[in-house]
Amino acid sequence: MGNSVVVRPRLVRMTHIDSADIGRVLTKYMNNTKNLALLLDYDGTLTPIVNQPDMAVIPEETKAILERLSNVNTLFMAIISGRAVDNVKNLVGIDNIHYAGNHGYEIMAPDGSKYLHEIPTEYKKKMRDMVEELNAKASDNGAWVEDKIYSITYHFRAVPKVQQSQYLENAKKIMEPYGFHVSQAHYGLEAKPPIKWDKGEATLKILNENFSGDWKKSVKAIFIGDDTTDEDAMRVLKGHGLSFRIAADGDVDTCADYVLSNLDPVMVILRWFDKYYCGM
Repeated sequence: MGNSVVVRPRLVRMTHIDSADIGRVLTKYMNNTKNLALLLDYDGTLTPIVNQPDMAVIPEETKAILERLSNVNTLFMAIISGRAVDNVKNLVGIDNIHYAGNHGYEIMAPDGSKYLHEIPTEYKKKMRDMVEELNAKASDNGAWVEDKIYSITYHFRAVPKVQQSQYLENAKKIMEPYGFHVSQAHYGLEAKPPIKWDKGEATLKILNENFSGDWKKSVKAIFIGDDTTDEDAMRVLKGHGLSFRIAADGDVDTCADYVLSNLDPVMVILRWFDKYYCGM
């Protein structure tokens, strides 16, 4: 037998869904079922993007809804973030849900046990060297480097707007020769080791390990994210779940099923599930 070919879903240009239509979409998708895996990004999804990552505090209403939903027996919840896993857990502050950090390289269960995806020693050294070079050559005027052990984020949001493109290109020239996957984030660049592991792989691992048998047959899955790195999760769920991409641009190429204009429609979704499960 020949090798099977995996067909990856292609990016499709999508436009914003109206908030008034979200309830109809969710009602049709859930179809009166209760078993749900709700998978959420953090920055730009549950909180606005801010200059300093530690200032991204989850809004009070958002946290209250997530806490109620986390106590629903038929609802499984995971926060899948580019942040270090301990950092995102501390920011969310809800104990009985799963967390994935560093784009899925770290996964933490509610009991505190962790899965750490292995990174070869050669890449660890390259990451240290990259951080050192970025700090020496590109960390000034508001730009700075976030070393997350499993990945690196170069932030330039605080750089004066007229200079941001210059800082972006300079950082790219430094980062790309190391052979890492370099992708653009919100006013930043992400560098990840050239290993087949990302938010998509982490999403599949989480679903496969927490639902017996074929999760596609036993649970509904919804993912919400705002970044290009979230596309990996949207891609693996295509045709098997429902995904929403937050993008201010009304026309965006995405694997998501629907595009949201900002964080307001995210709250519409969370409130819908709050009422669906908790009657709130």
